[in-house]
Amino acid sequence: MKIAIGQFDVRLGDIESICSRIKEQSRLAITHDAKLLCVPAPLFCGVAPGLLIDNRNFEHDVMRSLLELASCFSGDELTILVPFVVSIDGAPLFDVILLKEGRVIPSRLFSMHQREGSALDIWAPPIFEVGGLRVAVSFDAQRDLPLLPQGCDVLVYFQASSFNQDDCSTAGVSGLIEGSLCKAVRDRGIWLAAVCPVGSFDESVYTGGSYFLDESARLISAAPSFEEALLIQDVVRGTLLPEVAISDDFRFNKEEWLWNALQIYLRDSLSSYGSRRVVVELDGSLASSLLAVLAVDSIGSRNVIGLLVERDDAIAPEQVEKESLRRRLVRELSASLHIRLVTRSAGFLTESFDRDRSYPNAARSENLAVSVILEDLADEYGAVILSPLTKTDYSLPGKRVDRYRFASLAPFGDVFLTDLEFVARYRNRVSEVLPSSLVSLSEVEAAMSRVLYDAIHGRVEDRDRAAHAAEIFYKLDASQVDDVLRAAVDQGRVFEEIGLARSDEDAVALLLLMMRAGEVDRRRMAPYPIVSSRSFSERAWPSQLAWSDMGRDGQESLSADGFALDEIHRFEKKGEQFGRRMREEIAGLIGGMLGISPEQLRSMMEGGQEGQRADADDLDTAVQGMPGQIGNHASKGSEQAHLEGIPTPRGMHPSDFPFFSIN
Repeated sequence: MKIAIGQFDVRLGDIESICSRIKEQSRLAITHDAKLLCVPAPLFCGVAPGLLIDNRNFEHDVMRSLLELASCFSGDELTILVPFVVSIDGAPLFDVILLKEGRVIPSRLFSMHQREGSALDIWAPPIFEVGGLRVAVSFDAQRDLPLLPQGCDVLVYFQASSFNQDDCSTAGVSGLIEGSLCKAVRDRGIWLAAVCPVGSFDESVYTGGSYFLDESARLISAAPSFEEALLIQDVVRGTLLPEVAISDDFRFNKEEWLWNALQIYLRDSLSSYGSRRVVVELDGSLASSLLAVLAVDSIGSRNVIGLLVERDDAIAPEQVEKESLRRRLVRELSASLHIRLVTRSAGFLTESFDRDRSYPNAARSENLAVSVILEDLADEYGAVILSPLTKTDYSLPGKRVDRYRFASLAPFGDVFLTDLEFVARYRNRVSEVLPSSLVSLSEVEAAMSRVLYDAIHGRVEDRDRAAHAAEIFYKLDASQVDDVLRAAVDQGRVFEEIGLARSDEDAVALLLLMMRAGEVDRRRMAPYPIVSSRSFSERAWPSQLAWSDMGRDGQESLSADGFALDEIHRFEKKGEQFGRRMREEIAGLIGGMLGISPEQLRSMMEGGQEGQRADADDLDTAVQGMPGQIGNHASKGSEQAHLEGIPTPRGMHPSDFPFFSIN
């Protein structure tokens, strides 16, 4: 049986366009005798639909459109699988809608109702038969493969997790080389059809690269990455088909995949703004220059407008020379990229904002002036403003936030500053468009110095404290700063788990403090694509939070769970003590009956384990014979008392003892 995978990009939630593309792909699949067509997961509502799925009219529009689509192919032997997020008691659940014979069948909801809504059945992979094959559906192949029942022929895996530059398994077929999915497929012995989306859906980016693995986990066919495609494969069990060699085109390269993912994000995001033009301020830095190259690669040079803001505050000869070099670099880059360059002077606007030319007032005035110029230029050309700020800037926001207050997108907002050097080196290997002086460690160090300086003067008003903070940061290089930020944000590590904390606690504490203080400013900064393990969107802390991670100062880590376990241990210890006291009391009572001295009892209870077991056996034998002995003693005593005319006293029978009567 032939299975088709439609790898295509449509604007998120555009129901009419999505159904139109599915119809187009279905007709192509039918011409190739395919019996099953699978479309990507995030098309209708993305992977984080929020309250959208609770809107009954949205669900109505989707179901109505799918019913119309199903009716178009009611006479064909084609089943279409459409992932869709449904709401189960207010919680989102990925379901798979089957369009078959003119019907719309939500497979998971159908199974849930059929099996009386068992909570366990909701998460079980739906299984159905198509063209003589038993097909299972999963959104987590690694988890579901071992759980599939016997008799399944193929698992259709819909990728839901978006691209993460630190996890090659999110890069479609390119992640097979280092991933563990192949082993799981080989162990289970069934075919795998991986449906990998391509495109940007809100802040999530997908790279494509759908593929088929046979039951031996051999790559049989694959779609290209970062492109739309219709992949059709004949799934034949027990037949050795030609294997596709994993060439360099399939091998995961972090910088290459990141660059292409950012292009997809920029292209798709601009469509939602209704514009194809962007404005980029070119200030001679690596970030702004690389952003201009990204824009040209994404939408073409004719749609990119560069802005050069000429500074008129250079007084010293070295300042004049530096400003001249900056202007020359910007003009050379604009010429090599063939983009329009607009030159403006911020002098008169700076003076109108603030007549005090001392820093930080001068820097604030310049940033506000540039923001006005960018906004005016965007209005003139009907363009969108791009921000060159990186994840390092987002971690330590300073006065430069005002410079890009009107920016709509920040493509590097989830990429650390030190990573830009390697991305730029990759881009220059494709074609050398960036000056070699920018693609260097010295440029990264200079950019990091500007970020730290701007963050300090934007947060610390007292000059002495600002000078002390600058002195702490002066010892750090750019990679150390980003390593601390990466550990705290991406990896979620606490103070003691950050490597630099072992040698420079003050620097780590100050970086974390400034990062926490920047929470309010981050809320005002431009949106960005999520391309890391954890972005600031996922790591957001309360904006009014006054606490910052300053470490434990050598103290043991305390936790609520630890206190709960301590209380459990206390109860267990108290129970053991209570049990030991009860055993001693019972043993003493029995010893008194049997004539065993306290020293003998203590020896029996405090001896070694083997001696304790032997003594316990002796004591058990003695206890078993005790009722008879007591009875004999009681009868003899009674007879003697009867002969002597003495009445039998109470307490000589076991039932007369208080212990036995109570227990």
